[in-house]
Amino acid sequence: MLADGLFNAGHVIGPRAEFPDGATPDHLPAEFTISLTAAGEAPVSLEGRHPDGNVLLPIAWLANFLSERGLGLQAGQAVITGSYAGALELPLGRQLDIGFGALGALPVRFLFLNRSP
Repeated sequence: MLADGLFNAGHVIGPRAEFPDGATPDHLPAEFTISLTAAGEAPVSLEGRHPDGNVLLPIAWLANFLSERGLGLQAGQAVITGSYAGALELPLGRQLDIGFGALGALPVRFLFLNRSP
């Protein structure tokens, strides 16, 4: 069900990541602490782990799969390779800082948009 997108409530795509301490995309950690901080609430920490153990494995598989079919990846496309924490329930309408271990933090605010006519 997860692969079919039935559990995905949404995705947040942040700015380009700068890798700390000489890390490169092929050396991203398989595990790191994910922290959730909202004003007025106690911070929450989760032990995050990539489901494949290496974030580049699914990208390499996808590139090969598409190549066998005469297709390819294009610059600017977003590729979701798996969640380090699964689906989380997060507060709506409030500032939330999501930390990704030594990789940094992403400030977000989730809003409910009613798109009915």
